[in-house]
Order: sequence, then structure tokens, then C-alpha cells
Amino acid sequence: MTVQEILQIARERDIDLIPAGDRLRYRYPEGALDDDFLQELRRHKQEILTALRPRVFDGHTVARVIWGTPNMAIFADEQGQLWRYLPSWGKAWPVTGSETIH
Repeated sequence: MTVQEILQIARERDIDLIPAGDRLRYRYPEGALDDDFLQELRRHKQEILTALRPRVFDGHTVARVIWGTPNMAIFADEQGQLWRYLPSWGKAWPVTGSETIH
């Protein structure tokens, strides 16, 4: 199972994965965390921690990546503002209300 698959399953099951230094903590509803998934979390702990570390794009801390490719990302900052980020330019622009994201 890949880290992206693990993160997707965690979202689908309402499992909160919380990085705490070199530890991975989790909160989950009853029945959401089975033994097989727990083993995947343990097996990929370091990769999950790396994926969950806060990233900064052009001075804006990323709270959640909405959509991304190697050429562009749409992310929400800690205040909920949406941003478009172009890695090749190293620059982020706010997404305005008139834009449509597909």
C-alpha cells in the first residue's frame, strides 16, 4: 500500500493522523482502525510523517493540498484561503472567487 493510499483510506474512515515530532498519533471513530490498517500505519510511519509535515509555498503554510500535479498545486492555507502554486516559478497566487478548479 502506498502512502497516498493510506492517507486516502484514513480520510475515508475519518481517522485523524497527527504528526508529533517523530511519533505518529491518531484519533478515530470506533471500528475505523483495524489491525491490518494499523500495521500499514506502522510500516509506513516515517513516510507518513514526511507527507504530513507542514509545507510552505511562497511563504504560505499549507494546511491542506486540494489538488496537485508536478507542475501545479492548489492548496488551502491555515486561514482557509485557496492558493495556486507553480513549483517552476516558486510562486503562489490567491485563487479568486471567479475561478473554477477542475
